[in-house]
Amino acid sequence: MSDAFDDVYAEMAKQLRKAGLAPWCSIKGCTRDEIEALEHHFNVKLPGAYRSYLRWFGKKAGELLVGMDCFYGDLWTLRGWAAALLVESGERFSLERDAFVFWMGQGVNFRYFLTTAGDDPPVFEYTERHGPPVQRWARFTESVREDVAIYIERLGR
Repeated sequence: MSDAFDDVYAEMAKQLRKAGLAPWCSIKGCTRDEIEALEHHFNVKLPGAYRSYLRWFGKKAGELLVGMDCFYGDLWTLRGWAAALLVESGERFSLERDAFVFWMGQGVNFRYFLTTAGDDPPVFEYTERHGPPVQRWARFTESVREDVAIYIERLGR
């Protein structure tokens, strides 16, 4: 089944492939059952943009985001790791109840969105000891588009 975001991610997959960073066999998404298991586990309804992203790139995306904790197997523990990072950093705030942490880099920063903020929600980023999280992107798809552009610029062949 196609949705409004499939064309966005299809184009990104095409760009990664053209840059030599993701042959089709190196891109693997999640099944609907796997996505529903995440939603059930966290008791949330994931935004459409992220559900579609998971269907395209949820398990691997070629060389995109290699070394980051952001794929299906990581998602189950990221919120706990993020909460621990906030405590260890002495921060006086905590994650909102509807925050879904989808990315962590080197254990010192993480990204999240609010599951109640629409189908293509803003993305917030926290970096250790730099104060409260900041909204870095107005939409989830923008954050992915920027990651793709950066990887192509740095690693493209």
